[in-house]
Amino acid sequence: MKLKTPRLFPLEFGHRFVIASLLLFSPFFLFFSPEINIEGIEINFPKNDGIHCGKPPLILVTTSEKEFYLNNSKVEFSNLEKELVLKTKRDEDPEIILRLDSSASVQELVDILSIGAKNHLKMTMVLLEKEEIE
Repeated sequence: MKLKTPRLFPLEFGHRFVIASLLLFSPFFLFFSPEINIEGIEINFPKNDGIHCGKPPLILVTTSEKEFYLNNSKVEFSNLEKELVLKTKRDEDPEIILRLDSSASVQELVDILSIGAKNHLKMTMVLLEKEEIE
């Protein structure tokens, strides 16, 4: 029984070639590495004047009692879409952070996300645990 398969190319150079190339190139690396400095690499960072701050996102909180709060003001679900559109009307890229109670149903989440999708709002979801609320 033959266990080895014939190879098309013999592996004659194997590990000896790798060791020889490392020994050959290591003096060049050791010689030229002190010549390379960080000033030779140019990195363009975005400018920040410290004055312009982005508008804080809207925070939509749902409670276990099915109440909705938009930036600490209570909103009925029937008026939620109207309030979201009104508050995000001036923003080019509106963002809403959605904080759900852990007992919230999937249907509530779907209803809120469908409002956001219909009005092209970016929603980020955060799930609250009971320890975080108290």
